[in-house]
Amino acid sequence: MIREYIRADYARFEKKNRKIYFWVRFVHYPAFRLLVIFRIIQGLRCSVLKRILRVYYRHLERKYLIDLPLTVKLGKGCFFPHNGPVVFNPAAIVGENCSIHPCTLIGTVRGEGGEFQLSGIMFLSGMVLNY
Repeated sequence: MIREYIRADYARFEKKNRKIYFWVRFVHYPAFRLLVIFRIIQGLRCSVLKRILRVYYRHLERKYLIDLPLTVKLGKGCFFPHNGPVVFNPAAIVGENCSIHPCTLIGTVRGEGGEFQLSGIMFLSGMVLNY
């Protein structure tokens, strides 16, 4: 299941479906690296490896200003075209094939929880979505 999500995310980043391009994207594009590690952590059951990856994941979150809590549910084909400040509410549910640009906030009004699900949407810079 996790492989399907990573493949769908990779397909949004790169049109050529070759393993070497996957590793090039992983090394040179921090947003893709963060997304792959996010998917791996969500699929892991081994607590020791999960803890190690969480430390690295938190480092990447702080360094590249993408606040993506591990409780967020991202659909297949999520795409961060640029690094930059992006903030998600921990209860957010983002559908499939969404492009999320810098300076985007997906949050709640007055701290109330709830579901927010969109598919195939492009979240543009400076966009604030409160649900």
